[in-house]
Amino acid sequence: MSTWIYTTASEYIPCHDNTNLNSIQTTSQEQNVVPTQIGSKTQELFLYHAETHQYPPDRILLNLENHSLTIATCTIEGVKSNSKYLNDHVKVNIICLQEHWLYKFQQPDSVDDISSINLPICKGGVSISWPTNISHLVEKLNDGNERLVAIEMNTETKLCIICTYFSSHNPSVHSIDEYSNCLDILFNIIFKFSDTHKIVIAGDFNVTLLASRSYNKHDEQFKKFFLDLQLNSTTGKQCALFHSNGYSQS
Repeated sequence: MSTWIYTTASEYIPCHDNTNLNSIQTTSQEQNVVPTQIGSKTQELFLYHAETHQYPPDRILLNLENHSLTIATCTIEGVKSNSKYLNDHVKVNIICLQEHWLYKFQQPDSVDDISSINLPICKGGVSISWPTNISHLVEKLNDGNERLVAIEMNTETKLCIICTYFSSHNPSVHSIDEYSNCLDILFNIIFKFSDTHKIVIAGDFNVTLLASRSYNKHDEQFKKFFLDLQLNSTTGKQCALFHSNGYSQS
């Protein structure tokens, strides 16, 4: 499932992704924005996490010289079934989605016709969307894979925005190798742009930065990556994911 994403919403334009994104509408509802001041060091990185769709999307406000930019991230768990959630909560400049669960044939110009009865369950998918009035500032990057996409913004302070959806842990060696491969791709993008751009990494890493779980090797992999690159989390030690049963969080 590797295509160019597009959207039918008038406020948003196509972006680099692995499939299609349905219509996203903005609302006039006031947003709770997490303020973050861009520093003077070009190497400064910001990491922020996706929340489940039971809560408002995580947001970051970047102050870029003469204007500001609001970015949101959300593990939407199906953009079609949760479109009302987006309508109610999202009014931002950039939105990064994980688990949109869409296939290539769901684009309107597709010749494939598969009924919902025969439709297999689709998991995963990452996307980045932005308003048409800033499209002249956005360049889609070829760096990435099916779990990671990135764009460059040619604002006064140049930005690189990365959206990720990393695999969850399982005991297999393949799981550890896949996670390491995604971290390598992410590192290469950071290394490529860190001297010239501010970098924002948004998404769902399927790990915790709190006490590592002994059974989860991904926790240790990501924590080492986080510390080695001196990333800054916009949420600090605040939990960013809450399980639907109310007992699990990270």
